[in-house]
Parts: sequence; structure tokens; C-alpha cells
Amino acid sequence: MSAFTKRFYEAAASDYFEETEVSSWSYQGFLEAMKPFCIAGGRGSVEDRDFLWRKKFNTCLKTFVNDDKQSSQNDLCMEQQRVAKFLLNQKKSDTTFFWRNLDLEIELAEKQAIVKRKSQIDGLDLLDTARNQQNGVLASDLSATTPKKLRLMEQLSDTELSPRQILKRDQNELATDDGEVQMSHVDITRFKEAYEQMDDTKKWVLSSGKVVEDQLYKFGLKCTHEHLCHSFIIDPDDASLMNEKVFTKSEIEEIRTYRRQALPNMPQDLLAYLVNYKKSNISDLKDLLFCSESWKSAYNRERDFDRDWIRNTVDNLLRLYEAKSLDKDHSEAWLNLHVWSLVDRAFQNVDGIEVERIGIVLSLRRGDLIIRTMSKEFGCGEAGRLFSGNNGTKILRERGLKTPKVMKDQFDDLCAGQTNENTVRKLRTVGFIHAGLSVLLLTLDSPTGYICRISRSNLLRIPSTVSEFGKRVLPVIMLVWKAKKIVCDTIEIMGNDDNNEDGLEALQRSCDNDPRLTPPHQIVCLLSCFDTPEKKDAEKKDKRCK
Repeated sequence: MSAFTKRFYEAAASDYFEETEVSSWSYQGFLEAMKPFCIAGGRGSVEDRDFLWRKKFNTCLKTFVNDDKQSSQNDLCMEQQRVAKFLLNQKKSDTTFFWRNLDLEIELAEKQAIVKRKSQIDGLDLLDTARNQQNGVLASDLSATTPKKLRLMEQLSDTELSPRQILKRDQNELATDDGEVQMSHVDITRFKEAYEQMDDTKKWVLSSGKVVEDQLYKFGLKCTHEHLCHSFIIDPDDASLMNEKVFTKSEIEEIRTYRRQALPNMPQDLLAYLVNYKKSNISDLKDLLFCSESWKSAYNRERDFDRDWIRNTVDNLLRLYEAKSLDKDHSEAWLNLHVWSLVDRAFQNVDGIEVERIGIVLSLRRGDLIIRTMSKEFGCGEAGRLFSGNNGTKILRERGLKTPKVMKDQFDDLCAGQTNENTVRKLRTVGFIHAGLSVLLLTLDSPTGYICRISRSNLLRIPSTVSEFGKRVLPVIMLVWKAKKIVCDTIEIMGNDDNNEDGLEALQRSCDNDPRLTPPHQIVCLLSCFDTPEKKDAEKKDKRCK
């Protein structure tokens, strides 16, 4: 197992034993939780693989037995010790069925990967060639990034952890290890080169006279770890911008509100339908679900899809409340399937749009969820199991760096080929951040200059009990609808631009291989996202900036 994979295995093993009721511990359950790593291990004999994973399971169990002999005996420790001893002495169960099914999944995944890899490589090569021809500054971002990411995977340091540390490692330490990356001299040089490409006349000048790009550049030079400023993305809610005196409170407010694009309003008729479900018990909700309504008997997909989606979302959640499923801790995969699939289903009436769930390796760069057509991406999502308040690890890490960078990558790609700057300033990408039953929506736009700006919704949460359904679930449903509306509006804006005068002229020139004919709109797409620096083994620092 590589160092890269080992990090995720350790976290997953920890999650299994910490989130599963002690009485429910089992080897079969452990295998199901570790299935992605079993798949990554590839094929082999049933006996060999079962021996390897049973050994891993037993190693984890022994940590509870051995450690508890040396620690104070509380009720939980005693129960863990009792169950661990029982499982260690238990007769081996037959797992042949699990491994045979796993082999079928591996075979299917391999075939899909071959087809997908070939199409992705071909597509990236074509896209990279086109960007090289169209704009030298944008050239080879994709092809240059991929090898670096691969090297990063290989160079992650392999930490020496005891089995007990595997089970009890601090989640915040893991997030810091993966989230904060120290800047090197080479990284700073690349950052300077990107800044020097800017045209001073096209920068964002605040009413105070400060230039946003210049201030972020100065701040970026002081930062010892990667920050959004290195990609010229600004988050008005980033406290470090005021703490480090990059901007004043009034300047932050100007940045937040300048040409701000508010979340779209839900139509009154759909809002009225949604409000019907403002109930607090299962009985009332069931009565609404099964009542007779005219649109159900004369269903029109174009007209009634959103009503039907709301109704199905309520129905699906109601089943979870009846089973008391939301009272329990669940894996990220379970939450995606049973709760956050409401995001996937919301987009099912948008022509050409797919909501794609990403595997563990690809999600490191691109997110757990991608909202896309065959050629364009309009949004992303990140999901985690746990939530510990607005400043929880998952929320901080994803809203702070990774998700905004993915959103900017997507935004830059949408801008490529646009010939009207006014159109570009209207474009937005969206980003969902899920942490357990909580959700936050980010939007990214470029109001002026070279800057991309992050805006965010309120942090919402699906309650674990039905008594708060009307108060808390309805805003979540509305938030997902608003995200879909932003994507639909963006698609429409891009389509309209193709029909305006500039778009027609661009079409006339599209076959010409002449760099002098490159359209002038590239001021937004000029600077690609800053590549995450390679990790160093240097001692971690408490602060990002000097």
C-alpha cells in the first residue's frame, strides 16, 4: 500500500471503529467500510486477500485489548475490550461471496477506466492544443498539472503510526496535513511571474484607491503556506484579510457587494408549493404526499418537474425519519446516496447536464461531485461524514482552498471562447460543501479585473428529527433549487453570447490560425489557478502568514 493510499486507509479505519456502535463491530462490516481500498489492492486469491485484511482487522482489535490494559477502565473502554476479545477469538466467517463480488466490481471498473482514460487523454490533448493556439498564457495548464499531481502522490511522506494512533488520530491534524502546503522559492517565483503578466489598466481599483490585485500579491508574498490569494481568488469572509491589514472593513464590504449577483428567487407558485410542506410531524407530511393534486394527473415534465422533485425529496427524507436513520452516524457514501442525492436529482430536467460522483483519487483535485455537460463543468461539491460547527475541519478546509480552486478552474474553462467581457462578468460556478447533514453553497464570479470572488450562503442543516422539518429542511431544498437556477442561467448566458455580434464575428474567425486575431476577452482567463505546492517535511507552523 502506497503512502498516499495509506493515509486514507488509516482515516477510514479510524472512522469505522469510532463511528460504528461497538456492538456492531464485525469483520464483514470492516470489509464493507474498507471496500475502496480492497478494490485498490487489485485481484488475488480469496485466501491471500482474506488473510491480509483479517490481519489488518485483528491488528486494530488488538490495540483496544492491549491499550486498555494500561489505561483507566471506563464503561466504553471495557465494552470495546470485551467486544475486541470476542471478535479475536471468534470462528472465522466465510467471506468468499464478498471477494467474488469484489472481483466483478474490479473487472467492471477496469473496463470503464480504460474507456474513460482514453477519452479523457484525447480530450485533454485537444483542449491543450487549442488553448496553446488561442492564448499562450493559458497553454499547457492541464498537461503540466497532471504530472505534478502524480509526483505529489508519490512523494507524500509515509508517517510511522502505531495501530492505536491509526484509530485515534486527530481529524484536524489530518486536515492540516493535506490542506496546508508550504510555499517554496519556486512557488513564489511562479506567483510573481503570474502577477507580472497583468495589465495595470485592467486591475480592480477600490474607491479608497487600493488595487485588489496588488494587495493580494503583497499578501501572497508574506504567506508561508498556500492561500487563495495565490490564485487571485478573494473570499470576503476570510478573516486573515482584515487580521493581516490587507483590506479594511469598508473595503471588504465593497469587494463583497460590487456587482454582486444575489442568489436567484424561487418563483412564487413553486415557493407556495414548497411552503405546503412546512410541517413538523410524519402524519401531516404523509397526508400532503398522498393528497390529490391536478398537476399529478396531468403531469408535464417541463412545467411540473420541480414540484415533483420537491415531493420526491420530501418522500425520501420522510422514509429516513420513519426509520430513525438520521439519528445515527453514517459514512460519506451512505449520506451521498440517501440524503445528498437530492442534489443529483434536482438537475435531471436540465438538458445535457449530469451530476457525476468522483472516486477517491480524482476527488483530491476535482471534488467529490461535478456538475457538467460533456464539454463543460458548472459546479462541484465536497462531502464529509462529520460536522463540528461552522469552524469544523471539513467546512474550513473545503471552503477555504480546495473547492474555490476547483470552481475557478471551471470558471476559467467557461470563459475560454467567450468574446464578450460583459458576458464573462455574468458567469458563475457553484460549489456544494457537505459535512454530515450540513450544507453550504459557494458561488464564484469575476466582477472586474483579474479577480475571482467567492460568495456563500448561510450554513444549513437537515435535522435528525422530523419535528424541525419545516424550519430546516425547506431552506435546504430551496438552496439546491437556487444552485440549479444559477447553472441554468449560466448555460443560457453562454448560449446568448454565441448569437450576439461579437459571437458571430468570433465564429467567422474560428478557422483562422493567426494569433493576431485572438479575441480581447482573455483578461478574465489569463491567470489559471495556482498549482498546489508539493508537500515539504518541514515542521508545521501555527500560522499561514509571517
